[in-house]
Amino acid sequence: MKSTDKKKQLLIWLTEHTEIETAILFGSYATGTETDHSDIDLAIQLSSSKKISAEEKLNYLMELGNLLEIDIDIIDLNKVGQPLLSQIIKYGKRLKGSQIHYTELVIKNINTTQDVMPYIERMLSERRKQWIR
Repeated sequence: MKSTDKKKQLLIWLTEHTEIETAILFGSYATGTETDHSDIDLAIQLSSSKKISAEEKLNYLMELGNLLEIDIDIIDLNKVGQPLLSQIIKYGKRLKGSQIHYTELVIKNINTTQDVMPYIERMLSERRKQWIR
């Protein structure tokens, strides 16, 4: 199946799943750099507070894998942290969801980046220094 056909099928599947409020395609399929060995990276949000259960995630993975005949990676936007959230926001393509939900994610990303990233960067810097010694 061609990548354009996979994207069309994915959009149809997302329309059928009304419980999914927001969906963002990221990774190689979002940037147009996919190869025959690429998987589809999809970040989804069921609601602003509900996290995806393991059973729901497994069902989504099986449905999409069978439909698109490709490996799927699903990320819960209610659980995702840095630096992945920044990558999703920066390079992802919103397939489903309102501008309000997307704006909430951008604000979450900004807040997390400003609050947490300096500590993460310092911790990683210290680890690199110890590894080099």
